[in-house]
Amino acid sequence: MDCFIKTELSQPNITNTSTHSLRSLGKFYGRISLRSKAAPIKFPVMWGVMCFKGFFMQSKVLTIIILSLMFGCQSTPQNAESGKGLLIGEYSSAVKVMIRQIDKGDILWEGNYKLGTTASIEVGNHTVSIMCEFSYSWGKKLSPGTLNIDIKPDTVYNVSGKLSPSGDNCLVVANT
Repeated sequence: MDCFIKTELSQPNITNTSTHSLRSLGKFYGRISLRSKAAPIKFPVMWGVMCFKGFFMQSKVLTIIILSLMFGCQSTPQNAESGKGLLIGEYSSAVKVMIRQIDKGDILWEGNYKLGTTASIEVGNHTVSIMCEFSYSWGKKLSPGTLNIDIKPDTVYNVSGKLSPSGDNCLVVANT
């Protein structure tokens, strides 16, 4: 006994020119209604199976999907390379802190002319050029900032920024 709820989606009409291939599609799309040669073919879609076996199988699949998304989206904490420090820029809905250059060196493009939010850095005193991207309802605002920092080996620094009172630059702070 079939026990299901079916819902038909509006799809383009397909005439049954190749009955065999449409029957094989029926294995994937649920039931196919084949009529006379010129009649359109509809592909009903099964949205939910209400029988115990079908419900149990759907809940297993749903559980697996949810778990894979949960564990796949969790990121492991980043560690600094041995003997170096690691700068991690803040990335929230309000602000994105991007690392532009270290000690007036090359611009640290991440790819496609975008700046990255992380950088591995040698031990010692450094001047780091920062770009802060502030998000507002009307759009985004980019503001430059500078961070003077003494890097310790094997240390991760979380770099955050806020807009200065004048609105001209980004006030940058690094915490361990």
